[in-house]
Amino acid sequence: MSRARDIANLQSGGVINDASADLDFRIESGGNANMLFVDGGNDVLVIGQNAPDTTISGGKPAFQVIGSGFDGMAAVTRRDSGVYGPALILSKSKSTTPDNYSIVANGDALGGITFIGDDGTNLDTYGATIQAVVDGTPGENDMPTRLVFSTTADGAASPTERMRIDTSGNVGIAMTPDSAVKLSVSGAIGPTNGSASAPTHTFYSDPDTGMFRTAANIIGFTAGGTETVQIGSFGVAADQLTNKTASGGIVIDAAGDITLDADGGDVIFKDGGSEKGRFTNNSGTFTIDANTNLTFRGGVQTFDNADGSVEYMRIDSNGNLGINGNPISYANGQATLFLEDTANPAIGISDTGQSKDYFIVANGSRLGIVYGDGSNSSSASNITEIASFNNSGNVGIGTDSPQFKLHVNKGSSNYAPSNGVDENIVGFQTSYDSGGSQIVTFSNLDGNWVDGTSGADSAFGWLWGYQNLVRGGLIYDHRGTERMQMFSSYGTISFITPDSVDGDAVPTDSNMTERLVIAPGGDVSIGKTAVDTNAVGTDLYSYGLAVFVRNNGVVGLFNRLGSDGDVVSLRQASSEEGTISVSGSTVSYNGFSGLHESSGIASNIPVGTVCSTIDELDVYPDSQPDEKGSTEDHPKKGQTRADHAKIKVSDTEGDKRVYGVLQRYDNNGKPLVASVGIGSIRVTGACEGGDLLESNGDGTAKVQSDDIIRSKTIGKVTIGNSDTGVKLVSCVLYCG
Repeated sequence: MSRARDIANLQSGGVINDASADLDFRIESGGNANMLFVDGGNDVLVIGQNAPDTTISGGKPAFQVIGSGFDGMAAVTRRDSGVYGPALILSKSKSTTPDNYSIVANGDALGGITFIGDDGTNLDTYGATIQAVVDGTPGENDMPTRLVFSTTADGAASPTERMRIDTSGNVGIAMTPDSAVKLSVSGAIGPTNGSASAPTHTFYSDPDTGMFRTAANIIGFTAGGTETVQIGSFGVAADQLTNKTASGGIVIDAAGDITLDADGGDVIFKDGGSEKGRFTNNSGTFTIDANTNLTFRGGVQTFDNADGSVEYMRIDSNGNLGINGNPISYANGQATLFLEDTANPAIGISDTGQSKDYFIVANGSRLGIVYGDGSNSSSASNITEIASFNNSGNVGIGTDSPQFKLHVNKGSSNYAPSNGVDENIVGFQTSYDSGGSQIVTFSNLDGNWVDGTSGADSAFGWLWGYQNLVRGGLIYDHRGTERMQMFSSYGTISFITPDSVDGDAVPTDSNMTERLVIAPGGDVSIGKTAVDTNAVGTDLYSYGLAVFVRNNGVVGLFNRLGSDGDVVSLRQASSEEGTISVSGSTVSYNGFSGLHESSGIASNIPVGTVCSTIDELDVYPDSQPDEKGSTEDHPKKGQTRADHAKIKVSDTEGDKRVYGVLQRYDNNGKPLVASVGIGSIRVTGACEGGDLLESNGDGTAKVQSDDIIRSKTIGKVTIGNSDTGVKLVSCVLYCG
């Protein structure tokens, strides 16, 4: 009865099996008894067979085409006069109801083609896949998608991604596509050999320019179909080598020798077509011929004999010159010019225009500077020694046998300036004005000052005097006691420099400014005349306070030039309590509590209480500590602080407005709230190290329900607590 009804329904355009029974039926064709088979119990439509394959990919696909020849293939053909061909459309929606829509998400597969083979046990072993995957955030008329091609290696159980085409059309083979290039490949690329007219690596619209394999282990470069350069084990071979670098130059980098063989010709250097120099090898003589300046650059430069066995001259990396010997290093530096000879090395300088000769000569024990009058420089009678240096390190001026580190011989004439300075001293004197002078002087042999003043004790050093008035000085030795002392008649020591100097003119009082002042109490001011915390400059107080004042810009700069590490060390009683360190571009505040001054809670709130912000701003206190630890009026008392919020005890469970944890109160009774670093929190209930904490809604914290750091997270427990009550727990604070 039901079959007759089904036939009647079909003939009238109705439904077969409208009772939803487990009913199978088939349709025969002229050559296939199972042209169409419906498996009503398994909800499968089969073409070519009277039963579905149930083990395809571990399941029963709803539509199957099964056959041994063409009857096992499916073809889609489009016949019309338009430009479009047939298409296979694979679509994905998260809605389970037809004509209803639910947007897909990033990472969803829009569709794919899977290639499966029979492994002798099951028809569910993957060979390869082609899959389209959402790659981004989709929206209306916006579906960013990547194509992924995967194959299965021999012995592998599943396919591995081999190629990807991303949303920008960039292709990656065995790797994720690089956004900067259209094709990214991990591994070797093996093209055919190619030829000069058809290179394997070429360019768009220029197919006969590129690179190819000329022969085994040889790469050829072609331009316009003509091979111009070969690179192989022999090196580089080229008919013509011109500038090909971005800056217009050419770089040759070889592990072995580089040979320039001009075959009897010169190696010529040009700039803009004009010759600037050349190398010439003529009759065994190598000549460097520079039409303009000749410059040598580099580290150590040596000039040797023909076989390199004897070094004649050396210029070291510091620019020092040694002739017949290396420049000698001394404790205080190196000899810029060093001459060595088995006899008496000498340098002669002759000014023929003035008929004067100057010599620097040395022997085994003494170095002398001599002067010749030019009449006959070879005659000793015409040469006068004007300075001498012996092997004890003594220097003599006017004597060839210096007895002291500096020995000056006055000669036969007396030096008696108007102020009566002793002739045995070494002094500098300049006229300052009509009423006085500036004098730098050293003591004479009896150790007394010789500046025309009285009362100066026996000393060795220098003294600055003005109109015979002692204003200050520097003493090295005083009455046989070695020391260094700077003194001033006025109690304050000032360092003064001119604002500017007009040519060779002597600076006047009008453009002289104090740059550094040392006050009688030991306070130091830099850039101003006295310590003043509100004036631009730097103050260094004798009790250990440093004050830096600037109108604009950075006030303090800490610059670590070496490796990563600590930049600032914070100490209490010589013990390091925290540091500020750098690692690359990251700044770390180690042990720093992130204290914030605020207001809004009572002074009896216990330490460790969780606090949150309210929609009000803090105000400046009435007083503040001064530089010496006392109290002074705050210049902004009662004014609103735009950078500080008022707080309250957190009264919301999982409060996202947590500001920090009460650390302590300052001398003015203002609460100091810690937001980052190491701190202690009042925690309700048991916790363990690593637990994240959130507000409990009563000023305490509790363990957060998950391990994800969120806007409500206060910190992480470092040392746990097994007590079920309220305990102070050590934590790392995150809420700042």
